[in-house]
Amino acid sequence: MKIFNFFIISAFVCSYSFAEKVKIKTEDGCVIYGEKHIFSSSSTILLEIHGLGSNKEEWNKFNTFIKKEKINYLAVDLRGHGESIICEGQKIDYKSFSKEDWQKIPLDLDAAYSYLIKKYPDFNIIPAGASIGANAAAIFSKSKKISKLILLSPGYDYGGLMPEKYLSESKAKILFFYSPSDEYSAKSCSFFKKICDFKKLKCNFKTARYGHGVQIFDSAEGETYAEEIINFIKK
Repeated sequence: MKIFNFFIISAFVCSYSFAEKVKIKTEDGCVIYGEKHIFSSSSTILLEIHGLGSNKEEWNKFNTFIKKEKINYLAVDLRGHGESIICEGQKIDYKSFSKEDWQKIPLDLDAAYSYLIKKYPDFNIIPAGASIGANAAAIFSKSKKISKLILLSPGYDYGGLMPEKYLSESKAKILFFYSPSDEYSAKSCSFFKKICDFKKLKCNFKTARYGHGVQIFDSAEGETYAEEIINFIKK
């Protein structure tokens, strides 16, 4: 019986300890690629969204910290970035995006969210976005059952993605992280703080010494910033 129980427990642990490449189709025919890491049966999984001109790998430094805490995550390549370069059978590149193309970015997150809900119905999904990915996360989250939201260096307007009205109606706990030296994001976060105060939203603002988006983890204090985010996730 002990041997049988050992194999049952081992199978359960192993089933929650792997990395997997995923391919997700959006409602408008784009193919979105991502990398999923499931470390435990913990009911939390981060949906990581990168910044402009980047890809899912930009989260690698941060992910070295959350792996130690066995926090699950799915990092995606937004359309026109990384491996996600096919929409309706045609090759695309973010460099040639129109304003209308940028407005479709939240559809990528809708698709990733639907994938996670179907695959892990009991998991709590926490979007974590950087730069334009933060704006997209804020916009997409409004129509979803999101309890927490992590925004690194959000801006008032990135590529026509303006999160103001979505943030003002949010019921989620929101963590803003920005650097005062990142002037546009700093001014934007000052504006968002006024919205949070006026609407009595559940917002928490943290500052990094320097850096935009995930670059905040490159500094000597990077691990400290990651720990603050981890504490927010676990509260």
